[in-house]
Formats: sequence, structure tokens, C-alpha cells
Amino acid sequence: MAEQLHNCWKTIGVYGDGSCELLETETHCKNCRVYLNAGSSFFDRDVSEELLQEWTDIYSAEEIVDSSESESFIVFRLEDEWYAIPTVHLVSVKDLRPIHSVPHRTNANFRGITNVEGSLVLCVNLHNILAVSKSSEKSFEDSYGYSRLVVISMGKDRIVAEVDEVGGIEKIKTALLSSPPVTVAKSPHTFTKQIFTYNNSNVGVIDMTKLKTIVEGILR
Repeated sequence: MAEQLHNCWKTIGVYGDGSCELLETETHCKNCRVYLNAGSSFFDRDVSEELLQEWTDIYSAEEIVDSSESESFIVFRLEDEWYAIPTVHLVSVKDLRPIHSVPHRTNANFRGITNVEGSLVLCVNLHNILAVSKSSEKSFEDSYGYSRLVVISMGKDRIVAEVDEVGGIEKIKTALLSSPPVTVAKSPHTFTKQIFTYNNSNVGVIDMTKLKTIVEGILR
């Protein structure tokens, strides 16, 4: 019967005209032995030599592994300059929210505190800490509210910094990370540890050790 009614579910079964007399007792083709036997025979069929060879070639092929090391960063903009911090220090990115000044503590580097998921977190002024020059004109992104708060892990503590735009997460090959120019590297006020290129712009990787020293000074 299975041979006589091969693919019968497509002609007289539920996927055909429904005239099969077995539907009165089986209700649906999936309950019928003919349908089940056809499914079993599909998986029990002989495998062709061509298919065996194809899968043999796939499994015997040498795996191509990219052995080059890379690092992951979150990229963001301060005025016209791009910076990055390793994603290992990234906690989250939040929409802007009120920042409350702290009497006798708020200063050029410390803006105050803000609420992040129920906890009060220090808000630092990265623009001032990194000595970012102010743009002569507001960019399109700034005018239309691309600013965000980046929550950063500093060991046991967390800080928040307002940035003018978040570019996203970028995975950069270690070989593409270069040292900053000598004039920048030797400056006692520089926080740039490395440089890489992002969308045709130079991005300065922030020295997290130096940033942590500033944060510890705020906490004292």
C-alpha cells in the first residue's frame, strides 16, 4: 500500500483533496502508517558516493584559524575627538539623566552624582580630564541629542561620564594598535595610551591606570 500510495498525502490526503478513506479513522496523515513509513524510508535510504565524498572533504579540510590577537573597545566622541576604553571596563551605556552636584566636592573634574539602576554613581568630566578642546560649532549629532552616559568599571568602583556620541563596540587587531606620537606620549597630562583608526579618524585609547588615579583623588 505504501508503494501504491507514494506521496498520497499530497493527492488524496490532507495536503490533497482529502478523499482518502483512512482519514475517517486517522484524522490526519501524520497519524497514518503510510506517512510514517515514508518518513522512515527517507532517512533509511542509501547515501550516494558523491555525498559521502563531499562530507569527507568538509571534515578533512584544514581549519583556517585567525591566530592574530585582538582587543575590544567601546568607541565614543568628545567634541571633535574620538576616544576608546577597553570593553572589560564597560558596564553599560545609558540615556542622559540629572546629575546632582555635591556641595564642597563638585569641581572641574567631578560633576556630581547620578542615579544608575538605583545606585548613586560618581559622574566625572572626561572633557576636562582629557583637556578636550571645545568645538567652535555644535555638530549635527550634538544638536539632535546623541549624547549618552557611559558607565565605567574602575575595579570596585563605578563612574559615569557623559560623552557626545557613542560609536559602538569595535574589535581591533593588536597589530593595528600603535603608540601615540612622541610629543603626546611624553606629555605629563596625556591619557592616550594607544591609537587606532576608526571611520577614517584617529581614536585615542584612554590609559585606565591614569584615569583610575584621578577617580581615587575624587573619592578621597
